[in-house]
Amino acid sequence: MKYLTSRIGKAICFALASYICLTLLAAAIFHAPWSLLKMLPEAKRDQLISTGVVSANSHPLYREWLMGFVRAPNEPRNPVYTMDSYLAYGETVQTASDDIASDFLGFANSILPSQARLLFVGDSFCNGASVGTRLSPPAVYSRLTGTPTYSGSNGGYGLNQYVRIIDKLTQGLPEDQRFKGRDVVVLVYLGNDFTSDMALYSLRKQYSQDALAWQMLLGPLRAWGKYLLSTYGARPAFAAPTGAYSPVPMSCKTPGDMPVSWHPGYATYLFEENLDHEIPLALQCVDEMAALKARGLNMKIVLIPASPALLAKDVDYSAVQPGSRMAQDLPKIAQSLERVRAVALEAFTRHGFEVLDLAPILAASPERCLYYQPGDTHCTASGYEAIGQAIAARWPDLGKN
Repeated sequence: MKYLTSRIGKAICFALASYICLTLLAAAIFHAPWSLLKMLPEAKRDQLISTGVVSANSHPLYREWLMGFVRAPNEPRNPVYTMDSYLAYGETVQTASDDIASDFLGFANSILPSQARLLFVGDSFCNGASVGTRLSPPAVYSRLTGTPTYSGSNGGYGLNQYVRIIDKLTQGLPEDQRFKGRDVVVLVYLGNDFTSDMALYSLRKQYSQDALAWQMLLGPLRAWGKYLLSTYGARPAFAAPTGAYSPVPMSCKTPGDMPVSWHPGYATYLFEENLDHEIPLALQCVDEMAALKARGLNMKIVLIPASPALLAKDVDYSAVQPGSRMAQDLPKIAQSLERVRAVALEAFTRHGFEVLDLAPILAASPERCLYYQPGDTHCTASGYEAIGQAIAARWPDLGKN
């Protein structure tokens, strides 16, 4: 009995010592200094931060009030844009981007929020990703109507950030800087705002608002293991194999007659359990947005469709190999994206928002296949122009009362 008690005691001590060592290792990784992180490639660094391996607070451009990142304040933006879908398939294709420099908040604007009559909020689509902020929907609206606009947007934002940006710009800035108008246009991208952005927000909320528990539960080590497995091991079940959605044969003319490549991440829409987890989180953000509207803001919602949904009927399935991953997946992805669109439309309408659903407007245009980059999830200049025109046609007098 004495021998057994001794063995159990040693095992407990060993387990406790091991746990303490692992906890210290998790804390060391989680609080890795920026001087070390900045030596990593930007994409890998951002992924480590987004998944909770490393604390977002280690990044100098992370803002706690936003629960997200801004661009370097008061600095020019990179004039070169890298197409995301081509990059996903191992090929780098770049194009010029005509961007306004970042302002004091890290958003691309040439005026202060207090000088604007209309506030736009959104993600990379609001930001004109792939062509630049000077050709973005807010810039198009301002050009068409003469209304000074301010754009609180950057790539990677979601519904959670939209709520926080509106709150910050209308009440969280000094009196001489804050937006004093009533009219706000929120651009909601249906490709991820109601889905994968919510999963990322949930994870970031978990490790940022209760960082101690995250480290005590060895969250950084678990997240690092998943990162290493997804990077160097088997491809995750929610990602399509490389090239599965490229090239997608289309029955319409594409920009530059280039082949269409859709990102393998769209495969997340094949799994209903993803949507069942993410959509309720998105609906909570819609509730929070409605609370902002109750302050007296005149908020308009614009729903921007993802290209696999908008162009689903333009895929030339006669040129797709029967039984291939592409033939099996693309109709299901389009169907799931339609489900998300219906949920978003119902949620915003139920809260009394005026909603501009761009899907039927863009789908009715014979130029629709020219509205999206063939090797990127974002729009072309003509696509952003069409979005800006549709907003101006629906609400031409925003910011004028």
